[in-house]
Formats: sequence, structure tokens, C-alpha cells
Amino acid sequence: MSDFHMDIIWTGVVNSSPVSMKGELSRTDQGTLAFHGKFDAIPDSFTPAALSNSGICYNCGNGALALGRATPIHEFTGGDSTAFRGFRVSQDGRVIGEVEVHGLTRRISAGKYVNATILRGTYQGPTDIVELGPYMIPLQKKESGLLQGEYRQNIKTASGAVLLIEATTHYKWAETHGLQALAPANDLLLSMDYLRHSFQDHELSFEVRANVAASIL
Repeated sequence: MSDFHMDIIWTGVVNSSPVSMKGELSRTDQGTLAFHGKFDAIPDSFTPAALSNSGICYNCGNGALALGRATPIHEFTGGDSTAFRGFRVSQDGRVIGEVEVHGLTRRISAGKYVNATILRGTYQGPTDIVELGPYMIPLQKKESGLLQGEYRQNIKTASGAVLLIEATTHYKWAETHGLQALAPANDLLLSMDYLRHSFQDHELSFEVRANVAASIL
């Protein structure tokens, strides 16, 4: 039985065309996070894999399993938070995409959350992406209720072309007296490793191993 479940609504505009999707992100019995969603609208010139699914899976940070002395992000935020992720995608040194996502997450009950994400941007690259490389995000505590980070990741197309994703991100929440004791005293390290990925007939599914640990960097 999952101890983490999130209903996600994704809306926005990419390449001047509407994007709309509803999906669910849940923890599996193996401790990984699995997502399945259905797009009502998405332009043929864009695929969520162009952002390595992280336009959705930034929410995986909330559901990441804590290692060692780290506290899960969804615990010290109380489940209510906002997030941002900005993506720049390039191929052979040429920028082919720039997309921003802004998300709002709310806790409904123990282990259950809802998320609304808005995205906007452009993407003029290949859509036959088949391999999503692993990545790590060092999250630095900048101030009370704010973690920020940036990372780089490689993804590959069916023809073997390598695309580079450069991204910045943050998580923000309101620290209350009861949650301050749970908030990280030091920086965190968020790691993502995609185990499977499929996007066909406007349906997206993926599984990812997501962990958060106290950073030693």
C-alpha cells in the first residue's frame, strides 16, 4: 500500500499550442515512484521527455525516500509548497528548448497530495527520446523555507543523438513552529534514476528511483 500518492494536473502552452494532462504519482511496494497520465492536448512538436519528464517529476522530490539522517521534503514542508523548475535544452551546443514550470502542492490527508503545474516555453528539437540519464541535484538552503539547486542531465534519442538539459529549481514552503525542527539544517542531495519510460498515444508512464540525503558537498 502506497504511503505517498499525488494527483497532478498539468496545463500550459508550448510552441504556442495548449498542453493539458491529468495523472497520478504513487510510491510502489519496491519504494520507487511510478507515474501514469493521459494528455488531453499536446503539440506534436513537443514531448515531456524533452524535459526528462522532470516537468512532472520535480514532484518526485516531494516523494523521494530519505536516506540516513535526511528528512523527506514533504514532511518538513508539511505537504504544502510551491516549486519552480526552469529548463534549457541544447543539442551540439545549440539551444533547442526553453521551458519553465511553476507548481503548487497541497496536502489533502496523510500521504495524499494534489498538485497543479503550469508550464510555458518553446521546444524545437527531436521528440523520439528513448533514454533518460540519471542526475543529482544539490539543494542548498538559502533561507528559511527555501531550497534551491541546479543540475545537468543527458538524454538520448532513438538515433543516438545526445541532448543536454541544464535546469534550475527551487522548493518553497512556510515554516511554522511545529515544522522548524524538521527542516534541514544543512544542504540536501536529491538523486533521480529512471527505471522505465513510455510515451505513446498521448499516455505517459515512468518509474523512477528517487532518494534524498543530507549533502556532504
